Amino acid sequence: MHRAETVVEVFVEEPEEPDEPTCGPGPFSMANADTTSGILAGAGFEDISLRRCEIPIQIGDDLDEAVEFAMALGPAGEVTRLAGDEAEKIRPEIAGALREALEEFAGRDGVIAPASTWIVTATASSA
Repeated sequence: MHRAETVVEVFVEEPEEPDEPTCGPGPFSMANADTTSGILAGAGFEDISLRRCEIPIQIGDDLDEAVEFAMALGPAGEVTRLAGDEAEKIRPEIAGALREALEEFAGRDGVIAPASTWIVTATASSA
């Protein structure tokens, strides 16, 4: 998903201080370890541990689906959304560049790309 973000940023820039909320809700809203730890601590959890896990994920059954996914969710989707009309005007060009960037991950089982996720453990507070 980071690769998709760098592709989109060639076409449009993310505003430095956007008027709209960023990074959530969605599957990428807890990518930052401090955010995730803060939410758990705020909910009363203790002994919070995050361990990065590198795994491949399927981002589409084919390249068209993977491009739509990248433009809808995650960092590239956020940059596209925040760019608004500017991005919509050149959406086909962005989609073409994303297709090219994601092509190496396409295979008979779909578009499978490397990914990183957190393995999170925590203890519920006894209070």
